[in-house]
Amino acid sequence: YGVGDIANARLSGGLAGVIGVSATVVVGTGVFWVVRRRREDDRGGPARSDHVNA
Repeated sequence: YGVGDIANARLSGGLAGVIGVSATVVVGTGVFWVVRRRREDDRGGPARSDHVNA
């Protein structure tokens, strides 16, 4: 488990972990955003999260 071309095993493994966590956060945020947007569209609510009621 690690990043190729990095000789230091500890650094390679740590970097792989950071990359994995970052990818998981990005994908999870995208899924959350899509689900939230679909729910708002189904309820007839604002389609955009930056909608401001005047």
